[in-house]
Amino acid sequence: MTECVWVAGQEISHVAAEDIHIWRCTLQAIPDELFIQLKSSLSKDECLRLDRFHFDRDRNKYLLSRGILRNILARYLKIQPKGIQFHYTPFGKPYLPSGELHFNVSHSGDCILYAVSRHADIGIDVEYCKNSIDYLSIATQFFSKNEWVKLSSLAPAQRVIAFYRCWTRKEAFLKAIGTGLQHPLTDVEVSFLAYEKVKLLDVRDSSFNKDLWTLAEIKPAKDYIAAFATQLKNYRLTLLDWE
Repeated sequence: MTECVWVAGQEISHVAAEDIHIWRCTLQAIPDELFIQLKSSLSKDECLRLDRFHFDRDRNKYLLSRGILRNILARYLKIQPKGIQFHYTPFGKPYLPSGELHFNVSHSGDCILYAVSRHADIGIDVEYCKNSIDYLSIATQFFSKNEWVKLSSLAPAQRVIAFYRCWTRKEAFLKAIGTGLQHPLTDVEVSFLAYEKVKLLDVRDSSFNKDLWTLAEIKPAKDYIAAFATQLKNYRLTLLDWE
């Protein structure tokens, strides 16, 4: 697992070619002035979507997720957050038409993570590790045969963390290539046992070269696990808290 030392990100406004920046935000009650500030940066379509949420928690999560994304990208682009125009892939992944920055967002529970890279595609996934889910049933549907054999061979106490390691690594890669869960998860195979190097082992799609991709794991908070996928081989990782 990548060493996780998070630092305040207030002064960060540049990402170099070899950099990967991952920002962390904790879902919280939003002060009125911050709510107004973030909402004012949203596009008309984003405001309409925001107003469709029935519950404050869901509304706050969307506002934080999209408003802070605009705030972070605006720092690097040296423009106002409202000036950012997103385009979307056929699978719904937002991107900047200029190609000047690559980014990805993931949230689970109270944690939101943002990954930013200058030139390389990047994907990130974070999950709150719940013991209550039927992870074995999920694994039978979405893990490859080899992954299922490895997971089921573990002692029961080791299976939950192994499941989340596998899931986050697979989803991070699929988000990096822009398909997300619309691509069969069974076609992507990753390492996830404690003694294994974090690695993309196989992609059953000839258009993707597994050797071009790097996977890494980070721990954003207690009971959370995250992974990111990138085509950068020798990157410099910086973990930042958004405040």
